[in-house]
Amino acid sequence: MLWSSGLRTGVRPPSAPPLPRPPYRKIWWFYVVCRARHDEEDGHLKMIARVSTGGADPCHISITPDNRYLMVSNYTSGSLAVYELDQNGIPKLMTDYIQHRMDGRQKGNPVRQEAPHIHLSLCDRNNVYVNDLGMNKVFIYDWDSERGRLIDRRKFLDFPDGSGPRHLVFSKDGHYLYVLCELNATIHVFQKLGNAGWRRRHVVSTVPEDFEDFQKYDWSIAAAIHFVDSRTLCASNRGHNSLAVFSVDGSGQLSNRQIIPSGGETPRDFMITDGFLLIANQGRGAVSIFNKTLDCYCTTGIIRKANYPTCICKTVQRPCSIDLSRPSR
Repeated sequence: MLWSSGLRTGVRPPSAPPLPRPPYRKIWWFYVVCRARHDEEDGHLKMIARVSTGGADPCHISITPDNRYLMVSNYTSGSLAVYELDQNGIPKLMTDYIQHRMDGRQKGNPVRQEAPHIHLSLCDRNNVYVNDLGMNKVFIYDWDSERGRLIDRRKFLDFPDGSGPRHLVFSKDGHYLYVLCELNATIHVFQKLGNAGWRRRHVVSTVPEDFEDFQKYDWSIAAAIHFVDSRTLCASNRGHNSLAVFSVDGSGQLSNRQIIPSGGETPRDFMITDGFLLIANQGRGAVSIFNKTLDCYCTTGIIRKANYPTCICKTVQRPCSIDLSRPSR
């Protein structure tokens, strides 16, 4: 069962059910940080705001295309909070709160899918897509951008038992949707059918066919998915310690180009910058660097140490450069 409730400056709309109490006594926060202007040289960050997420284990944040609202996904509690942002990008009030509920465990993976687990929320102007790994669905809410509210029309994408949708990305033209499933290491490709919704086109695996160690790694394989260019889609595999590289044709179909070792353990996020592929390996605390030769990625043999890297992004304040002269391991 799903429902949505709203909260604006502490006043609940009469038609909305009460805002649910977080299921955990501990208060969870997310922090808004920015580069301190007086510390630009050393790159220090200064906290400028702190806001409660209203749930347990926040794992993902996203901003709506108009930059007016921020969404926070709480994994363990299976909830989603929406905040209106001020002109400086700081959350000023909660405009909506979603609490997913389910009866019993999913039969595909009762260990990991014992309860709702929201892993991601993403807005495409008209809709908000919410990946619930525990409920094995991607819920599609209508988006009210004026009030910052999610409207439940009972729309969702369903997945085979034990899939566990984790992340998703859209093609640049918005005609195709790619959903990465963590528990069985698959990518589901959907095609937009206008107002009729989405149609599943095909499914590909992010690991080799002979890989069978899903239970050994607690079914936690696929981690992140990104377009690195308009014709290349990549997904990281934690238990397999690899990056799957796919070619994308004109009809949105995926074909396996290569699966490369990540250069460490438990690869999470990755990115392309200045022609280099960087992979954040959480397990051994290292960022491995690859370069591109024709259509394939090859390791440079260079690893940069970092403290348990999980997310990686390029700063916009200054250009990024890769030092290839002195490898460190």
